[in-house]
Amino acid sequence: MKFLKENWYKLMTGTAMLIFACGFFIYAVGPSYANQTSEVNKPQMESNDDGFAVVTNGYLVMWPSRHKMWDWVSDTQPYSSSLNPKVRRIP
Repeated sequence: MKFLKENWYKLMTGTAMLIFACGFFIYAVGPSYANQTSEVNKPQMESNDDGFAVVTNGYLVMWPSRHKMWDWVSDTQPYSSSLNPKVRRIP
């Protein structure tokens, strides 16, 4: 008990400095990790024209490319069976 009576101010000062140091380190280190996206988690987007699908009346209608879909819809090309979409019923 004598130790606490004689050194209470040292204990209070040391505790305050420890809390301040921990708060400073949390403040200093925290922003360095904020809004950082890793290269692994970035979505890999490709700009190719593969596949085009439309959902209508419970069916999934798919074409191999957007251009073939436009050719099938516009009917400007002579009829070709390769332009026909694949139709699948959605369960």
